[in-house]
Amino acid sequence: MKLAVASGKGGTGKTFVATSLALCAGRRVQFLDCDVEEPNGHIFLEPDLAEPERCIVTIPKVINDKCTFCGKCRDICRFNAIILFAETIMVFPELCHSCLGCFLVCPDDALARTEREIGIVESGRAGSIEFVHGRLRVGEAMAIPLLKAVKKKAKENFLTIMDSPPRNLVSICNNSFRRRLCFPGHGTDPVWSL
Repeated sequence: MKLAVASGKGGTGKTFVATSLALCAGRRVQFLDCDVEEPNGHIFLEPDLAEPERCIVTIPKVINDKCTFCGKCRDICRFNAIILFAETIMVFPELCHSCLGCFLVCPDDALARTEREIGIVESGRAGSIEFVHGRLRVGEAMAIPLLKAVKKKAKENFLTIMDSPPRNLVSICNNSFRRRLCFPGHGTDPVWSL
């Protein structure tokens, strides 16, 4: 069974409820802290963590000798991560969302794939509870790839309790989690409902 504790804002007690449920479950439990911007489940559960796994995204690097400066990579980028000035092309890695569209439209094969680390995923145990959380790099704006990396660690045949992130990431996180139960919070209202 999969259970998500969600709310539209921070500070409503999601982590407290989620960790309390994990501690009281009395069966095979996995706790996923998907609030990768500010994971706090470890404060309550105090897990022993193994070596962290890097979470990386693919970004383009221009091969200047091959580039004809056609601008197709710039035109497809919705995030303005690629800029073209006459015969100078620049990639801004922090703006790139790793959609890989630029690689598909480049007629000259003038882009190489490089990597950028956006955070880490840490796994471990807190007593009988299997624990997973992600830690986004300070200043990083792209939480979704890291959130997905944490969710990939969900195991079958476990009661998987997910501490959802606040704000707009809640819907992204919960919709793709295919949960069976969700405890949504309403503002700062302490009442949780099914």
